[in-house]
Amino acid sequence: METIKNIQKISFFFFIIIGFTHLISGFVVNNQYQIYPYNFINRLLDMPFILAGLFYGLCSLKIGIYEHLSRSKIIDAILIIIGISIISLAIYINLFIPDK
Repeated sequence: METIKNIQKISFFFFIIIGFTHLISGFVVNNQYQIYPYNFINRLLDMPFILAGLFYGLCSLKIGIYEHLSRSKIIDAILIIIGISIISLAIYINLFIPDK
């Protein structure tokens, strides 16, 4: 369980750092201050931001579930299926739905 708690702490750190950078670059691009480098940063950081948030959320959910229930492979499998489906949906949206 300590490994999951450490992954949760590290993913929270990356979620904050990447999210703050992504948010600032989005504001700069939206207000058209400097388009090129910030547009590249904004488009580059969307998937790592989603992954860091997903890791943090799933680790928190797993820790919360295991406080009330015993360890189970079924719960782990359900969390993995949820994670894979969210990542697949994010990749599909990122690749096949064009930005305006």
